[in-house]
Amino acid sequence: RFYVTKDDHVILASEVGVVAHLKEDQVVRKGRLEPGRMFLIDFERGGIVDDAEVKKSVAESKPYGQWVKDGMVRLSDWVNAKTASGELKPPSAAAPPMPSTRVLNAAGYTREHLEMILRPMTSGKEPLGSMGVDTPLAILSSCPRMPSHYFKQLFAQVTNPPIDPIREACVMSLQCPVGPEANVLSVSAEGCKRLMVDEPCVAPDAMEAIKTTTHAGWSAVQIDTTFDVADARARGGAAMRDAIARICDEARSAVAAGKPLVVLSDRAMSESRIAVPSLLATGAVHQSLVKDKERTKVGLLVDTADAKEVHDFATLVGYGADGVCPYVAFD
Repeated sequence: RFYVTKDDHVILASEVGVVAHLKEDQVVRKGRLEPGRMFLIDFERGGIVDDAEVKKSVAESKPYGQWVKDGMVRLSDWVNAKTASGELKPPSAAAPPMPSTRVLNAAGYTREHLEMILRPMTSGKEPLGSMGVDTPLAILSSCPRMPSHYFKQLFAQVTNPPIDPIREACVMSLQCPVGPEANVLSVSAEGCKRLMVDEPCVAPDAMEAIKTTTHAGWSAVQIDTTFDVADARARGGAAMRDAIARICDEARSAVAAGKPLVVLSDRAMSESRIAVPSLLATGAVHQSLVKDKERTKVGLLVDTADAKEVHDFATLVGYGADGVCPYVAFD
Protein backbone atom coordinates (compact mmCIF):
# COMPACT_ATOMS: atom_id res chain seq x y z
CA ARG A 1 0.00 0.00 0.00
CA PHE A 2 1.11 3.58 -0.52
CA TYR A 3 0.33 6.99 0.97
CA VAL A 4 1.03 10.38 -0.62
CA THR A 5 1.34 13.26 1.84
CA LYS A 6 0.81 16.99 1.49
CA ASP A 7 4.54 17.65 1.75
CA ASP A 8 5.20 15.43 -1.33
CA HIS A 9 6.37 12.34 0.48
CA VAL A 10 5.44 8.86 -0.74
CA ILE A 11 5.31 5.98 1.72
CA LEU A 12 5.18 2.49 0.20
CA ALA A 13 5.08 -0.59 2.43
CA SER A 14 3.60 -4.07 2.57
CA GLU A 15 1.48 -3.23 5.62
CA VAL A 16 -0.64 -0.31 6.84
CA GLY A 17 0.67 1.65 9.82
CA VAL A 18 4.40 1.32 9.16
CA VAL A 19 4.84 5.04 9.87
CA ALA A 20 3.03 5.39 13.19
CA HIS A 21 3.29 9.18 13.56
CA LEU A 22 1.63 9.89 10.17
CA LYS A 23 -1.59 11.84 10.74
CA GLU A 24 -4.66 11.32 8.59
CA ASP A 25 -5.03 15.02 7.76
CA GLN A 26 -1.56 14.95 6.13
CA VAL A 27 -2.55 12.27 3.59
CA VAL A 28 -3.80 13.45 0.20
CA ARG A 29 -3.95 10.06 -1.51
CA LYS A 30 -4.10 6.39 -0.57
CA GLY A 31 -3.81 3.34 -2.75
CA ARG A 32 -2.42 -0.14 -3.18
CA LEU A 33 -0.26 -1.79 -5.78
CA GLU A 34 -2.80 -4.03 -7.52
CA PRO A 35 -1.93 -7.29 -9.30
CA GLY A 36 -0.48 -6.68 -12.76
CA ARG A 37 -0.06 -2.95 -12.18
CA MET A 38 3.02 -0.75 -11.97
CA PHE A 39 3.91 2.01 -9.54
CA LEU A 40 6.28 4.62 -10.96
CA ILE A 41 7.57 7.80 -9.34
CA ASP A 42 9.16 10.06 -11.96
CA PHE A 43 11.59 12.41 -10.21
CA GLU A 44 12.13 14.49 -13.35
CA ARG A 45 8.41 15.16 -13.77
CA GLY A 46 7.88 15.32 -10.04
CA GLY A 47 4.94 13.00 -9.65
CA ILE A 48 3.44 9.53 -9.82
CA VAL A 49 2.93 8.24 -13.35
CA ASP A 50 -0.31 6.34 -13.92
CA ASP A 51 -0.09 2.60 -14.68
CA ALA A 52 -1.89 2.92 -18.02
CA GLU A 53 0.40 5.77 -19.08
CA VAL A 54 3.53 3.78 -18.25
CA LYS A 55 2.40 0.78 -20.25
CA LYS A 56 1.18 2.87 -23.17
CA SER A 57 4.47 4.75 -23.46
CA VAL A 58 6.46 1.50 -23.45
CA ALA A 59 4.09 -0.27 -25.87
CA GLU A 60 4.21 2.62 -28.35
CA SER A 61 7.97 3.13 -28.16
CA LYS A 62 8.69 0.32 -30.67
CA PRO A 63 6.62 -1.48 -33.35
CA TYR A 64 6.47 -4.65 -31.24
CA GLY A 65 3.33 -5.97 -32.93
CA GLN A 66 4.88 -5.80 -36.38
CA TRP A 67 8.10 -7.37 -35.11
CA VAL A 68 6.18 -10.35 -33.72
CA LYS A 69 4.09 -10.66 -36.88
CA ASP A 70 7.15 -10.62 -39.13
CA GLY A 71 9.54 -12.66 -36.98
CA MET A 72 7.57 -15.15 -34.89
CA VAL A 73 6.90 -18.56 -36.46
CA ARG A 74 4.42 -20.95 -34.86
CA LEU A 75 5.12 -24.67 -34.90
CA SER A 76 1.41 -25.33 -35.59
CA ASP A 77 1.61 -23.16 -38.73
CA TRP A 78 4.71 -25.08 -39.81
CA VAL A 79 2.87 -28.41 -39.49
CA ASN A 80 -0.25 -27.12 -41.27
CA ALA A 81 1.77 -25.66 -44.14
CA LYS A 82 3.73 -28.86 -44.75
CA THR A 83 0.61 -31.02 -44.47
CA ALA A 84 -1.20 -28.84 -47.00
CA SER A 85 1.75 -28.99 -49.42
CA GLY A 86 1.96 -32.79 -49.15
CA GLU A 87 5.46 -32.79 -47.64
CA LEU A 88 4.02 -34.16 -44.41
CA LYS A 89 1.44 -36.92 -44.20
CA PRO A 90 -1.64 -36.03 -42.13
CA PRO A 91 -2.06 -38.04 -38.91
CA SER A 92 -3.79 -41.36 -39.48
CA ALA A 93 -7.23 -41.84 -37.93
CA ALA A 94 -6.41 -45.46 -37.20
CA ALA A 95 -4.68 -46.35 -33.95
CA PRO A 96 -0.96 -47.06 -34.40
CA PRO A 97 0.27 -50.59 -33.67
CA MET A 98 1.23 -51.28 -30.10
CA PRO A 99 5.01 -51.08 -29.60
CA SER A 100 6.64 -54.46 -29.10
CA THR A 101 7.53 -55.72 -25.64
CA ARG A 102 11.21 -55.31 -26.49
CA VAL A 103 10.71 -51.63 -27.30
CA LEU A 104 8.75 -51.08 -24.09
CA ASN A 105 11.42 -52.85 -22.04
CA ALA A 106 14.21 -50.86 -23.68
CA ALA A 107 12.35 -47.63 -22.93
CA GLY A 108 11.87 -48.55 -19.27
CA TYR A 109 8.12 -49.16 -19.36
CA THR A 110 6.44 -51.24 -16.67
CA ARG A 111 2.90 -52.56 -16.29
CA GLU A 112 2.26 -49.70 -13.87
CA HIS A 113 3.14 -47.13 -16.55
CA LEU A 114 0.75 -48.73 -19.02
CA GLU A 115 -2.15 -49.36 -16.66
CA MET A 116 -2.03 -46.39 -14.29
CA ILE A 117 -0.54 -43.58 -16.36
CA LEU A 118 -1.14 -44.12 -20.08
CA ARG A 119 -4.45 -46.01 -20.08
CA PRO A 120 -6.45 -43.28 -18.24
CA MET A 121 -5.19 -40.68 -20.72
CA THR A 122 -6.59 -42.61 -23.68
CA SER A 123 -10.10 -41.86 -22.35
CA GLY A 124 -9.37 -38.20 -21.64
CA LYS A 125 -8.71 -38.58 -17.92
CA GLU A 126 -5.80 -37.48 -15.79
CA PRO A 127 -3.76 -40.22 -14.13
CA LEU A 128 -4.06 -39.88 -10.37
CA GLY A 129 -1.37 -40.60 -7.82
CA SER A 130 -0.46 -39.95 -4.22
CA MET A 131 1.05 -36.72 -2.91
CA GLY A 132 4.03 -38.56 -1.47
CA VAL A 133 6.12 -41.35 -2.94
CA ASP A 134 7.28 -43.97 -0.46
CA THR A 135 9.09 -46.22 -2.95
CA PRO A 136 12.75 -46.99 -2.17
CA LEU A 137 15.35 -44.56 -3.47
CA ALA A 138 16.72 -45.46 -6.91
CA ILE A 139 20.25 -45.47 -5.54
CA LEU A 140 19.26 -48.34 -3.21
CA SER A 141 17.46 -50.39 -5.84
CA SER A 142 18.93 -53.63 -7.15
CA CYS A 143 17.02 -53.21 -10.44
CA PRO A 144 17.96 -50.98 -13.41
CA ARG A 145 16.41 -47.52 -13.01
CA MET A 146 16.00 -44.59 -15.38
CA PRO A 147 18.23 -41.55 -14.70
CA SER A 148 15.17 -39.41 -13.87
CA HIS A 149 14.37 -41.75 -10.96
CA TYR A 150 17.49 -40.51 -9.17
CA PHE A 151 15.96 -37.03 -8.87
CA LYS A 152 13.29 -36.16 -6.34
CA GLN A 153 11.11 -33.10 -5.82
CA LEU A 154 12.13 -31.46 -2.55
CA PHE A 155 8.65 -30.30 -1.61
CA ALA A 156 5.03 -30.65 -2.66
CA GLN A 157 3.99 -27.46 -4.43
CA VAL A 158 0.21 -27.10 -4.35
CA THR A 159 -2.04 -24.39 -5.73
CA ASN A 160 -5.69 -23.88 -4.91
CA PRO A 161 -7.43 -24.07 -7.30
CA PRO A 162 -5.10 -26.24 -9.42
CA ILE A 163 -3.32 -24.17 -12.07
CA ASP A 164 -3.20 -25.69 -15.52
CA PRO A 165 -3.35 -24.31 -19.08
CA ILE A 166 -6.77 -25.88 -19.74
CA ARG A 167 -8.94 -24.81 -16.80
CA GLU A 168 -6.89 -21.64 -16.18
CA ALA A 169 -6.22 -20.69 -19.80
CA CYS A 170 -6.87 -16.99 -19.13
CA VAL A 171 -3.88 -16.72 -16.77
CA MET A 172 -1.56 -19.56 -17.75
CA SER A 173 -0.01 -20.86 -20.94
CA LEU A 174 2.50 -23.56 -21.83
CA GLN A 175 3.60 -21.75 -24.99
CA CYS A 176 7.33 -21.25 -25.18
CA PRO A 177 9.55 -19.51 -27.74
CA VAL A 178 12.56 -21.63 -28.68
CA GLY A 179 15.53 -21.25 -30.97
CA PRO A 180 18.36 -18.73 -31.18
CA GLU A 181 18.01 -15.84 -28.74
CA ALA A 182 19.00 -12.26 -29.44
CA ASN A 183 20.78 -10.02 -26.92
CA VAL A 184 18.27 -9.50 -24.11
CA LEU A 185 19.82 -6.09 -23.37
CA SER A 186 19.09 -4.85 -26.90
CA VAL A 187 15.46 -4.20 -27.88
CA SER A 188 15.19 -5.01 -31.59
CA ALA A 189 13.27 -7.07 -34.13
CA GLU A 190 15.90 -9.82 -33.84
CA GLY A 191 14.49 -10.76 -30.46
CA CYS A 192 11.17 -11.77 -32.04
CA LYS A 193 12.64 -14.27 -34.50
CA ARG A 194 11.71 -17.35 -32.48
CA LEU A 195 9.80 -20.57 -33.00
CA MET A 196 6.70 -20.65 -30.80
CA VAL A 197 6.00 -24.14 -29.45
CA ASP A 198 2.49 -24.58 -28.04
CA GLU A 199 3.60 -26.86 -25.21
CA PRO A 200 6.69 -28.80 -24.06
CA CYS A 201 5.12 -32.10 -25.17
CA VAL A 202 5.59 -32.10 -28.94
CA ALA A 203 3.27 -34.29 -31.04
CA PRO A 204 4.82 -36.83 -33.45
CA ASP A 205 3.59 -35.00 -36.57
CA ALA A 206 5.15 -31.75 -35.35
CA MET A 207 8.43 -33.50 -34.57
CA GLU A 208 8.39 -35.12 -38.01
CA ALA A 209 7.91 -31.70 -39.62
CA ILE A 210 10.84 -30.30 -37.65
CA LYS A 211 13.14 -33.18 -38.55
CA THR A 212 12.29 -33.58 -42.25
CA THR A 213 11.19 -30.19 -43.60
CA THR A 214 12.14 -26.51 -43.59
CA HIS A 215 9.81 -23.57 -43.03
CA ALA A 216 10.37 -19.81 -43.06
CA GLY A 217 14.11 -20.25 -42.59
CA TRP A 218 13.77 -22.84 -39.82
CA SER A 219 15.38 -26.27 -40.09
CA ALA A 220 16.88 -28.82 -37.75
CA VAL A 221 19.84 -31.15 -37.43
CA GLN A 222 18.94 -34.61 -36.15
CA ILE A 223 21.51 -36.32 -33.93
CA ASP A 224 21.34 -40.04 -33.32
CA THR A 225 21.63 -40.82 -29.60
CA THR A 226 22.10 -44.57 -30.01
CA PHE A 227 25.32 -46.60 -30.10
CA ASP A 228 26.37 -50.14 -30.94
CA VAL A 229 25.29 -52.91 -28.57
CA ALA A 230 28.40 -54.98 -29.36
CA ASP A 231 30.58 -52.00 -28.40
CA ALA A 232 28.65 -51.61 -25.14
CA ARG A 233 29.16 -55.27 -24.29
CA ALA A 234 32.85 -55.09 -25.09
CA ARG A 235 33.77 -51.80 -23.42
CA GLY A 236 30.98 -51.19 -20.92
CA GLY A 237 30.62 -47.61 -19.69
CA ALA A 238 33.42 -46.35 -21.91
CA ALA A 239 31.24 -47.01 -24.96
CA MET A 240 28.46 -44.81 -23.55
CA ARG A 241 30.91 -42.07 -22.62
CA ASP A 242 32.27 -42.05 -26.15
CA ALA A 243 28.71 -41.94 -27.53
CA ILE A 244 27.87 -38.93 -25.34
CA ALA A 245 31.08 -37.19 -26.45
CA ARG A 246 30.16 -37.85 -30.10
CA ILE A 247 26.64 -36.44 -29.54
CA CYS A 248 28.07 -33.28 -27.98
CA ASP A 249 30.53 -32.86 -30.85
CA GLU A 250 27.74 -33.14 -33.41
CA ALA A 251 25.66 -30.58 -31.51
CA ARG A 252 28.56 -28.13 -31.47
CA SER A 253 29.06 -28.66 -35.20
CA ALA A 254 25.37 -27.94 -35.83
CA VAL A 255 25.60 -24.68 -33.89
CA ALA A 256 28.77 -23.72 -35.75
CA ALA A 257 26.94 -24.34 -39.04
CA GLY A 258 24.21 -21.90 -37.96
CA LYS A 259 21.40 -24.42 -37.56
CA PRO A 260 18.64 -22.99 -35.33
CA LEU A 261 17.39 -26.34 -34.00
CA VAL A 262 18.98 -29.58 -32.80
CA VAL A 263 16.92 -32.75 -32.34
CA LEU A 264 18.29 -35.55 -30.16
CA SER A 265 16.58 -38.73 -31.38
CA ASP A 266 16.78 -42.37 -30.30
CA ARG A 267 14.50 -43.72 -33.03
CA ALA A 268 17.41 -45.75 -34.42
CA MET A 269 17.17 -47.95 -31.32
CA SER A 270 17.07 -51.64 -32.30
CA GLU A 271 18.42 -55.04 -31.35
CA SER A 272 21.88 -53.89 -32.43
CA ARG A 273 21.64 -50.25 -31.26
CA ILE A 274 21.14 -49.14 -27.65
CA ALA A 275 19.99 -45.65 -26.73
CA VAL A 276 21.78 -43.26 -24.42
CA PRO A 277 19.13 -42.30 -21.82
CA SER A 278 17.54 -39.08 -23.03
CA LEU A 279 18.23 -37.25 -19.77
CA LEU A 280 21.96 -38.02 -19.99
CA ALA A 281 22.14 -36.97 -23.64
CA THR A 282 20.13 -33.79 -23.09
CA GLY A 283 22.04 -32.70 -20.01
CA ALA A 284 25.40 -33.41 -21.64
CA VAL A 285 24.60 -31.40 -24.78
CA HIS A 286 23.08 -28.54 -22.79
CA GLN A 287 26.05 -28.25 -20.44
CA SER A 288 28.53 -28.61 -23.30
CA LEU A 289 26.94 -25.71 -25.17
CA VAL A 290 26.70 -23.63 -21.99
CA LYS A 291 30.41 -24.20 -21.37
CA ASP A 292 31.17 -23.03 -24.91
CA LYS A 293 28.80 -20.04 -24.47
CA GLU A 294 26.76 -21.26 -27.44
CA ARG A 295 23.54 -22.48 -25.77
CA THR A 296 21.43 -19.43 -26.64
CA LYS A 297 22.20 -19.91 -30.33
CA VAL A 298 20.09 -23.05 -30.76
CA GLY A 299 16.87 -24.73 -29.69
CA LEU A 300 17.21 -28.22 -28.19
CA LEU A 301 14.42 -30.74 -28.84
CA VAL A 302 14.28 -34.37 -27.72
CA ASP A 303 12.65 -37.21 -29.66
CA THR A 304 12.71 -40.10 -27.23
CA ALA A 305 11.13 -43.39 -26.24
CA ASP A 306 11.87 -43.19 -22.53
CA ALA A 307 9.75 -40.14 -21.55
CA LYS A 308 6.48 -41.42 -20.18
CA GLU A 309 5.49 -39.66 -16.95
CA VAL A 310 5.41 -36.06 -15.72
CA HIS A 311 8.65 -36.44 -13.77
CA ASP A 312 10.49 -37.50 -16.94
CA PHE A 313 9.40 -34.34 -18.71
CA ALA A 314 10.23 -32.19 -15.67
CA THR A 315 13.79 -33.49 -15.50
CA LEU A 316 14.31 -33.18 -19.26
CA VAL A 317 13.11 -29.58 -19.28
CA GLY A 318 15.13 -28.87 -16.16
CA TYR A 319 18.28 -30.11 -17.87
CA GLY A 320 17.87 -28.09 -21.03
CA ALA A 321 15.18 -29.53 -23.33
CA ASP A 322 12.95 -26.99 -25.10
CA GLY A 323 10.48 -29.66 -26.23
CA VAL A 324 10.02 -33.41 -25.86
CA CYS A 325 8.29 -35.89 -28.18
CA PRO A 326 7.52 -39.14 -26.30
CA TYR A 327 6.79 -41.13 -29.45
CA VAL A 328 6.38 -44.51 -27.75
CA ALA A 329 3.85 -43.04 -25.31
CA PHE A 330 1.88 -41.63 -28.26
CA ASP A 331 1.97 -45.02 -29.99
